[in-house]
Amino acid sequence: MFPRRNAANPRRISGIHRRSSDIRNLVSKCDARLDKLENTVQNILKSQEQYGSQGFKIEILKLESTVNQLQADLNDRDQELLANDVELSGIPEESEENPTHLVLSVVTKLGVHLEEKELVHCMRVGAPARMPRLVRGPSLCGWRGATCVTTCCALPASAGL
Repeated sequence: MFPRRNAANPRRISGIHRRSSDIRNLVSKCDARLDKLENTVQNILKSQEQYGSQGFKIEILKLESTVNQLQADLNDRDQELLANDVELSGIPEESEENPTHLVLSVVTKLGVHLEEKELVHCMRVGAPARMPRLVRGPSLCGWRGATCVTTCCALPASAGL
């Protein structure tokens, strides 16, 4: 009985030896991979220490500079667009007037050629003016007996002047 066990043992021992050898190879490969990973992490930490806060500060300053430049460009463009705006003032308001037609009339009288398609937007600004009631009557300014039709110097006809 004993000799049989001894005869089977060398086969088992050689199988165990092969398996342990395979395990050693796998462990050595894992060690090599861990060493490589450790070196990579150390390199990253070194570069972070070397460039770390200064590198990020420099990058942040560059980005802030870019943002400031873009804001300045936008402000310049806004100013250029405002340069194309024209404000006309002192033109009396009439009921149901067309601001586009009014602008075209004014520029034509000024000798400027402008077509309606060149206008982007025309509008009156401010609160609508109350339409004054025109009064016909003798002129208060007495200019050669003219009849005045303005609200500034006209008296009602019933004033008897």
